[in-house]
Amino acid sequence: MGFIRVFLALAVVCAHLPIGQLRIALNGTVAVQIFYIISGYLITHVLLSPRKYPSLGAFYASRYMRLLPIYAIVAIGTLLFRIFMTPEWFTRYSETPLVGGALLVILNVIIIGQDLALFTAVREGSFVFISDFMQSDVLIYKMLLAPQAWTVSLELMFYLLAPFVVRDKRVVWMVFALSLGVRVLLMGLGLGAHDPWSYRFFPAELAFFMAGSLSRHHIHAWMERHRADEGQLPRIAVYVLVAMLVLYPFVTVPETTSRLILFATAIVSMPFLARFQRHSAVDNALGELSYPIYISHLLVIYVLLECWPDLILQATCVGLLTVFSLILLVSCGLAWFVARPMDRLRRRITSAGVGDGPKTSAPGMA
Repeated sequence: MGFIRVFLALAVVCAHLPIGQLRIALNGTVAVQIFYIISGYLITHVLLSPRKYPSLGAFYASRYMRLLPIYAIVAIGTLLFRIFMTPEWFTRYSETPLVGGALLVILNVIIIGQDLALFTAVREGSFVFISDFMQSDVLIYKMLLAPQAWTVSLELMFYLLAPFVVRDKRVVWMVFALSLGVRVLLMGLGLGAHDPWSYRFFPAELAFFMAGSLSRHHIHAWMERHRADEGQLPRIAVYVLVAMLVLYPFVTVPETTSRLILFATAIVSMPFLARFQRHSAVDNALGELSYPIYISHLLVIYVLLECWPDLILQATCVGLLTVFSLILLVSCGLAWFVARPMDRLRRRITSAGVGDGPKTSAPGMA
């Protein structure tokens, strides 16, 4: 699962490079939604584990502590970059009504709610909700220090709900159906195929988290009953999903069909991928890099575009290799010097010695 998570994070990196979406990686939207499936599976596994959190507050604190420190380092780094390298960035705040600017400052600090920025706009001097965030006098999402962190906000909202919905598979099925109903309703209203409603609206995206939860309830249970986690099946599941992810950009079947097949494969594969990660030190170590890659890559891109633009814009093999190497270097530093010490601290504070189960994945993630 660690390799899968890093591949998905790098797919998002490719989507954000200013040279068009590279065909070496799958669609960034699909990558994010598979991350939601992974998160749904792993959080359900944690909450169903015999080793419980001592309290609901401990669960919430643990989840937030896993996400916030790395985000805070990246946000502070981005703020310093804006102050010293691109101070004109702050003019957006002066062009935004006070209520909007204040809201953006708060969202930059607490993360949760950052997806709201994709449903707001400045129109004729007013801060308003809107169905197309690009139709704004000031692009609100560009006022976020880490614009990609809107997905982390969705993760946090799922964490808030998870203790109340994922333990009972009947409730999981109900929430899954309701979320699909929201998506169908959006399609009927003509919004469901358009950004931000297509993959940023939490009630509709919740279906992916619930699909991961259903995988834990059903596929994992089947795997244990039939001892399917033994032998080569976990390794084969990894190979199959990797092959599908790599080949996804090149398939010629309709987009909707290819997405459904890929999502179904990911859902079925989740328990096998988790088993493989538990028994592979390399895969487990790779998994720790997915969130740092995801949350730091735009800062690295910003700095390179300002200081060494040709490295990215010319899109040479050496240039792209340098970009990815720098992103991985920064991510390794965040994982080693921030994530690991914080993991030890949060286990002492929130668990009082109680195990935390497998490591979760926020886009990249948690």
